[in-house]
Amino acid sequence: MRFVNFRSANAAPGQPENWDEAAQGAVGALPIAVVDLGGGLPCFYSLWKPDAAEMLALLGGGAVRLGIVGMAQHPVVNMTVLDPETVKKEELP
Repeated sequence: MRFVNFRSANAAPGQPENWDEAAQGAVGALPIAVVDLGGGLPCFYSLWKPDAAEMLALLGGGAVRLGIVGMAQHPVVNMTVLDPETVKKEELP
């Protein structure tokens, strides 16, 4: 699955400090939208699109796995499917 750039992205973090590219692989800049959920609580959104093979796997009963690297505790996350109208507004490829 590949990440995609989107209209409301307002940041693009790259590899974390102390990342060993030789041992752990390359990390690109991930387009994200940073939004305040209220009270100074930030939320970070990124958008991802499956390729045709991944779509077939999902339609056949597969699942999406979320990996979090470099944290001692799993953070609060949410995932959703965007409707075609929202995708068009975000000018996704």
